[in-house]
Amino acid sequence: MQIFKAVFGVLLLLFCLTGCKTYKEPQPITQKETEIVTKTITKTQRDTIIQVKADSSYYEAYIDCRDGKPKILDHSSGKPQKVRPGKNLKPPTAKIDENGKLQVSCESLEQQLTVALWENHILESKLKEKTIIPPPVEIEKKLTWWQKLYIRTGQLSILILLIYLGFKIPWKRLMKLF
Repeated sequence: MQIFKAVFGVLLLLFCLTGCKTYKEPQPITQKETEIVTKTITKTQRDTIIQVKADSSYYEAYIDCRDGKPKILDHSSGKPQKVRPGKNLKPPTAKIDENGKLQVSCESLEQQLTVALWENHILESKLKEKTIIPPPVEIEKKLTWWQKLYIRTGQLSILILLIYLGFKIPWKRLMKLF
């Protein structure tokens, strides 16, 4: 009878420790890639003052009195001797009015020009995000009723074995050791 119990216990233990499972090949992992592009445009107005330097022109001529009236003339032709235009000015004009007053236009003052400049700064940032989504696992073959019975019997036998060991172990002696 002792041999029968030992053989039955070993067979029951082997029966409980074995299971049913088919070999599955690993499924390929799919990747989902998302790209987020963010553009930030910043506009800045800059005021700039441009200064134009002072300019002058030059005029030189002889004044001669004829019949009691002054005349501007050159020695030979009666034209001004030297005329030099400026960078921004036309050659000066000179005239003498009836009262003998000499009028010459010859220089300009410093000028300031204000220019508004716009600066555009574009900041572009990209964010790539990868999401790995495993595909759903499809079961090719369902378990048969025999395989299901085999699994349930193994679960039930483990439960019975744990209950049996729970009653057989002398708990009071073990507690005294600790």
